[in-house]
Amino acid sequence: MTTLAPSPPVSEPVGAAPVPRIRNHVGALVLLLVVLSLVLDLDDSWTSDDGAYAGQSQALIDGDGWAVPSTLAGGDGVHSPWLNATSSSDGVYPYARHPGWPLLLSPFHRWGGPTGLHVIPLVSVVAAAAVAWYLARIRAPGREPIAFWAVAFSPVLINGFSLWAHAPSAALGGVALLALNRITGGRFARPWPFVLGLALAVGVVLRSEGLLFAAVVTFASVSSVAGNLAARARMAVVVAAPVAVAVVVERAWVARIVGDPLAGDLAPRTGGSWIDGRVRAALELFLEPDLGRSGALLLLGVVGVALIVLIERRWAGPTALAVVVGLAVVYCLRSVTGSAEPAPGLLVAWPLAVAALLGLRGASLQTNRVLAGVIGGYVLLVLASQDPVGGGVEWGARFLSPVTVGIAVLAVGALGPTLVRGAGLVVIAAVIVLPTATGLALTERLRGTHESIRLDATAFPADVYVTGQRALPRLAWGSEDARWLLAGPGELGVLLQRLEEAGVRRVAVQGFRESELPRGWVVDGDTGSTRLLVLESDS
Repeated sequence: MTTLAPSPPVSEPVGAAPVPRIRNHVGALVLLLVVLSLVLDLDDSWTSDDGAYAGQSQALIDGDGWAVPSTLAGGDGVHSPWLNATSSSDGVYPYARHPGWPLLLSPFHRWGGPTGLHVIPLVSVVAAAAVAWYLARIRAPGREPIAFWAVAFSPVLINGFSLWAHAPSAALGGVALLALNRITGGRFARPWPFVLGLALAVGVVLRSEGLLFAAVVTFASVSSVAGNLAARARMAVVVAAPVAVAVVVERAWVARIVGDPLAGDLAPRTGGSWIDGRVRAALELFLEPDLGRSGALLLLGVVGVALIVLIERRWAGPTALAVVVGLAVVYCLRSVTGSAEPAPGLLVAWPLAVAALLGLRGASLQTNRVLAGVIGGYVLLVLASQDPVGGGVEWGARFLSPVTVGIAVLAVGALGPTLVRGAGLVVIAAVIVLPTATGLALTERLRGTHESIRLDATAFPADVYVTGQRALPRLAWGSEDARWLLAGPGELGVLLQRLEEAGVRRVAVQGFRESELPRGWVVDGDTGSTRLLVLESDS
């Protein structure tokens, strides 16, 4: 077995300027997040997945356990409004796959309403940035502030304003990478192996891809231990045991919550061969933008050439700086003024990641081989297992969150000296801030669109709302006391008959044609997309 010697720490540059205290940067970031929380419309979501977490949290707040009772008597989960939910005889579970996450969200939801749901994700943004500071102290000394803000304005910030657990996943992944860098060859280096195992275990409990990350990091930690087999075995036990316990306990917990599931509404997957799926997954993971592929390639080409020139220190004149800043501005304007949606590709959504790729060569690759190996191994596992359509509507490859801190530190360490002082900092600020600001603007636009759809669909007071649009009930989680059901093609008549038998008299129907409306119901109101149906009385 080949031993991977731990990457040596980078030496402090001679004559480096004193690094400001981290607390000043933390305070500035907290203030920024508070302001953004007041500006953004957090009562509505930009991704329908938010509805699953919020719905499950609300069920816990209501005190009826984990299940949301079915609107239909003896509900079988077929018309469940919760996409990808699990159903049992007790009702529907909007999100029971990793129950620890909605359980963490629920007290903040109870305290602060929809805004309170974002407390943990936003605290995680600050935590991820802080961990980047301390990892940069090892891998890119003197550049800690740049690493801090590179993570603060990474896709982690966008995910902080969503209810996914990707922001906590990024913070925990950063802690794991920091612990891995603290583990030195031939020494147990207490308490870092225990910190590493705990961070990986919590990450597995919050996100499914945490298990992939845990596998790669565990292998790296064991391989980095110099010495006999006993030393490596001890490291493996300390790191892997908490992960194994977390997986077993969580599976038992889920089984106890759900009992015997009746149905699982799985999202449809695209066809094609496995290889074809991997190619499409790679495009989605790195390049695929809703801005238009030509715009993405232009962005990558110009930013890539400019950064590699500056990294190699061959040409760092004002022209190169102006080109990069100008491109970032054009990128922002093109996105906000067009009809674009968030860009899922990491390199498009977060161009600074290009520097991490271009800068890993020669001495830099040798110095950071363990960190680069973990990132590369994890990316390969994600590509091997990811659905070809990626993570749906997202910003910057959300499944790569555990390695975001590592990518940022590699990128910052690769930058040439021109980019870390004077006018070069303007370039870095533009490349870091403007694309992420664009992401915030685009996701806020989606919130507004979804709010309009929700308000239109709930314009009429009804006992039950029926829709044919699969994502709408989860997008409408903010509508209080609105009971939703899903109906597929040809299912409306049967569903309305079941509602009639259950004593429902007023139903708002959204997304169906007039010809699909069954007899025995009359239209009492119509907004164009929504019709209020009232059961016709026999009297």
